[in-house]
Amino acid sequence: MCLSFIFILGYFNKSPQSLLITLFGKFIDHNEQFDNTNLYHYTKPVDEFETVSSILKILDDVDAGNGITEDIGLDVTDNFRNYARLASDFSNLSSLITTWDNKYLAFNKSKIFLFEILGNKIYLKSIKVPEIKEIRFAYIFKSGNILFCDHNTAYYSHDNLKTYHKSTVLDTDGREYLTNNLGNFFNLVIDGRQIIDGKEIRVWGNYTNYGIWQPGIMRSEQVQVWYTVDEGKTIKVAYKFGSTIPQLKARHIHAVNMCPWDNTFWVQTGDMTNECHWIQGKYNWEKDAWSWDLKASGDHMSFFKSTGFVFFDNQVYWADDSSDPQKHGIWKTPYINMTAKNIDTKLFEKVFDTDKEIIELVGNNEGHMIASQYFKSDDNKYKIFNTYDGGQTWSTNNTAFQIINMHPPNIFGHILGNYFINQETFEAVQFWDVSPSLFVNSYLKK
Repeated sequence: MCLSFIFILGYFNKSPQSLLITLFGKFIDHNEQFDNTNLYHYTKPVDEFETVSSILKILDDVDAGNGITEDIGLDVTDNFRNYARLASDFSNLSSLITTWDNKYLAFNKSKIFLFEILGNKIYLKSIKVPEIKEIRFAYIFKSGNILFCDHNTAYYSHDNLKTYHKSTVLDTDGREYLTNNLGNFFNLVIDGRQIIDGKEIRVWGNYTNYGIWQPGIMRSEQVQVWYTVDEGKTIKVAYKFGSTIPQLKARHIHAVNMCPWDNTFWVQTGDMTNECHWIQGKYNWEKDAWSWDLKASGDHMSFFKSTGFVFFDNQVYWADDSSDPQKHGIWKTPYINMTAKNIDTKLFEKVFDTDKEIIELVGNNEGHMIASQYFKSDDNKYKIFNTYDGGQTWSTNNTAFQIINMHPPNIFGHILGNYFINQETFEAVQFWDVSPSLFVNSYLKK
């Protein structure tokens, strides 16, 4: 919210006072709703998210002596402090697209902004990207290098946004990957950092909604698991549905989660008969090759229509997205059951019950998990569910709209999520442009 306010000032080249007059006058006269696709309708200000106060607290609580010597961008700390009160009057519709460690990446009107909090200072770098109209996927590596994608093209910056370049995107045969119109890089469930023997890899799958949500209707032939081992310079297909062995069909990929115990990657897919799978993948660094093992398959009523794995205390936790009301909730099973030749569903244990499907589950190896419900509950409320003790106790919190794309907490504990506002059509998500965004922390305090 306040981060957005800072770059909005720079973008319009206005004083805070004149910008407020311009913006609020526009809101009042034309009922502006930040509506890029005619899918969103959200004008009610939400003060309780405390985005501004949470960042001010970070700046006030840390040691002023941060010892920074390198050029990491423009110091915008004074701007932030001076105008924080004004910024807090804005709606929470920010343009943040991802946050990792102490960095926040934002996108607005074909310009990318990188904010970095160090000590009690906020630094900003930005770059114009005139050919990019929206961001569908973004990631900040541990090194600080950045990967970002629109519908059809992937880009990387390895110099703190001084420059950016197109990524080389390769298909399974090593040739240039030819993208379609929708859903090439967008992913739904965001996994934590994937680091193996000190080397970072990024693996994700595309969540594409091609055609109407009905059995037997069109499906995209371009559903694949992506990976990069050079921080975005080169992106390759690790697994492609319909061609990679084992040959399988899927409408889209719900999640790809790395198991830290054996460094394997677990792919979960949907949505209908012969489209819901649990697939385990292993990467060979020396050969730059993947091996895949189908662990389970089912239909939309089965256990295997899941939306996120969390690996904790020798157990695998997952969120259920099946159409069977008896399965709605969060489940767990011993990891040894997952890696057995045949998974025994009798060893599945429900740890939390919900009355609707869950669109995603994210968590860490310390027992913190947070899940978001896809549809409104029977009380006509959207909900998120949260646990800090490995699923022994859960809190339930109502939200203004459905929240998707929840990130793991950054080093300040900020959990970035995004409102998915339109629920009138199943196909709305394929037009969603990763905004508006919010921190969900204040929901968890209630």
